[in-house]
Amino acid sequence: MPTKKPSLLDEIQNENRVRKGPLCTVKLILADLPSEDVDGLNQAMADPEVKTTAIRRALVARGFQIGDTSVARHRKGECFCGHSG
Repeated sequence: MPTKKPSLLDEIQNENRVRKGPLCTVKLILADLPSEDVDGLNQAMADPEVKTTAIRRALVARGFQIGDTSVARHRKGECFCGHSG
């Protein structure tokens, strides 16, 4: 018995759920941070008053390699870690 082909909308929605690309640098950094710093970074990421460049500079000062674009994408939920804004 042939199986029913999914609708175009179903295919688009399924493709939209598939994350492709490099791992999220912010997520990797969060995994490496001491637990007491994870909440601080998450709070800074969520605060629109905190500049992306300030977050990046603080992380670079702690020895992490990250750019403004990676921070900005994570903050907007456009990265590949599944973070939603």
